[in-house]
Amino acid sequence: MQEIQIKSLVELQRAVTRFDGTHLFRGQTRHYLNAYGQLNIPSSFDRHGCMPPLMFKWTHYSKALIRAFTGLDYHSLSMGMSQAVLQHYGWRSFFIDLTKSPHVACWFAANAYQENRSVQLCEDFEENPAQLIHRAASFSVSSEPGHLYVVDPNYLIPFLIIRAPKSPTSACPIVGAYRGEP
Repeated sequence: MQEIQIKSLVELQRAVTRFDGTHLFRGQTRHYLNAYGQLNIPSSFDRHGCMPPLMFKWTHYSKALIRAFTGLDYHSLSMGMSQAVLQHYGWRSFFIDLTKSPHVACWFAANAYQENRSVQLCEDFEENPAQLIHRAASFSVSSEPGHLYVVDPNYLIPFLIIRAPKSPTSACPIVGAYRGEP
């Protein structure tokens, strides 16, 4: 895999337009490597671990919500479908987000995820006091270089990673590399 550095928006546009529209993009603020020093794009399960008892409980809740809002049969909904929905609400999953839009990927490459926790006091269904731990997610502009990955869906392996230093004038600070010619 080859890496390239992007220093301007024009260079980024030139690098991205080389692809025929079938490639997928991923943006992230951190570049992960495996134990052998090779590129690794870990899922949230890989980064934070899996909690099976909670996973099955929340899978049940999400399937019930999907059924309530769509009318789909509860038993026809796969665990994968519920995991895909839950992932977008902060739940750990085995999925990796990819997009057809390099612009969306650039946004995630340039903005760091942050999470603030707070405790809320409330009552349960029997009016007993209960404490809820609330996670409020937000994003802020990253001070580090971003990473944009281009993935060939035929192989589902990273094809391009573009690297760019963070600067106050750059519209999309990206980091990356590509493998072979597109």
